[in-house]
Amino acid sequence: MNPIDPNTGLPDMALVYRTFESLTKDYKGSRKALSLKLGKSANTLSNELNSSMPGHKLGLADAIALMHLTKNYSPLQAIAATLNHTITHLGEFSSTGDMELLSAYAGWHREIGKVAREVSLTLSDGSIQRSDYHRILQEGIEQVQAFFEFLARLEALVDD
Repeated sequence: MNPIDPNTGLPDMALVYRTFESLTKDYKGSRKALSLKLGKSANTLSNELNSSMPGHKLGLADAIALMHLTKNYSPLQAIAATLNHTITHLGEFSSTGDMELLSAYAGWHREIGKVAREVSLTLSDGSIQRSDYHRILQEGIEQVQAFFEFLARLEALVDD
């Protein structure tokens, strides 16, 4: 479960802010291009994504638009995790074949391995920091999503 901010009594939003920050930094067209598509300046968008500027807030419509424009839904995953939930993309797999199913199965196990690696690295020094927890949480979310993708592909092969 994600921690509660002792100052506000609300869930800690650090993971959500980090994912939106990464989403806009990693966008191939630049943060400025994204901000213009939202009808605001790059500085305004940067301020809205800065957790140390509580007077500036990213609106729900802009958050959805950013995810849509970048095709990056990691902030949605982070929001769910912050509320102790998970989400998964439900693709259309009506034409799934054996190789796609095996690929999804291998992808799921690759993600399990990433979780195990993060846990191992975290435990190696005998101390668990909040940043360690967030890395493990992120890998865990990705593992759960890979599992549900595998299940969706498997279900596409069910003979009814």
